[in-house]
Amino acid sequence: MKSGSPQTATHPGGFTLVEIMVAMVIGMIGIIVMMQVFATAEAQKRTTTGTGDAQSSGALALYELQGAIRQSGYGFNSTSVLNCALSIPPPPPSTAAARLVPVFAPTLINPGGIPAGDADTDTLLIAYGSSPGSSEGDAIVLANGAALSTQTPANFAVGDRVIVAPPIETVPCPPLVLDRVTNTANNVVTIGNSGAKSGELLFNLGGSP
Repeated sequence: MKSGSPQTATHPGGFTLVEIMVAMVIGMIGIIVMMQVFATAEAQKRTTTGTGDAQSSGALALYELQGAIRQSGYGFNSTSVLNCALSIPPPPPSTAAARLVPVFAPTLINPGGIPAGDADTDTLLIAYGSSPGSSEGDAIVLANGAALSTQTPANFAVGDRVIVAPPIETVPCPPLVLDRVTNTANNVVTIGNSGAKSGELLFNLGGSP
């Protein structure tokens, strides 16, 4: 008999069930760690972005407030119109009730008659005009009802908002009305209110006070 070399059986290589389960556990742990890192980074990103947006919005709001506060009182630099009640009628043809500001001043905090936009917030009322005329008021030389002859009628235009006030400060101060110029023909300023008197002052706050 011919003797031959012994033969060994060979099996294809592979993974056992235990190895597969261990690999799955390691992969799941890695995914969980990556998701936690991603969530933390995303939260930090949102916080940083929100803080930056809040700072930008606050800076823009303060810039707007700064510009408005600097102009407070422009157009009525006289004590005869300060600390008086001011009635603000709605623009025509509206028939709504007029709003009453108890105290008319360049800057007021929480004035009466003007509700806050949101609950538990403060209201800052800043009043200023847009007219190039005198801030000391224009003297009314002759008052003929709603037709007023003033010293400088050229400073008034149709649509300008005006206030008629006494020439000197009075106590108690009479209620004032924010009126509108309806005509400026023949150097006569015609307004809607006919209660003006000769010798009083006509303050022009311009077309967009």
